Amino acid sequence: MESNEDDVTAYVEYENGATGVFIASTGEAPGTNRFEIAGDRGKMVIENNELTFYRLTESERGFNARYTGGFGEPES
Repeated sequence: MESNEDDVTAYVEYENGATGVFIASTGEAPGTNRFEIAGDRGKMVIENNELTFYRLTESERGFNARYTGGFGEPES
């Protein structure tokens, strides 16, 4: 974990292999109040008091295992 008086970045790794990053800052202008949780089948975003859920049609891991193109992503 790194920190100074204005921001902190925390990297976490769980026993099951999941990872996470938490970034917070008090010195950013204009500031952003956004919270995201991304998973293998989608992502939740909370911003401006609104929750948005993005659901993937297949798991990201499965898509990446079969996809042969350059850059791609599963449909959502």
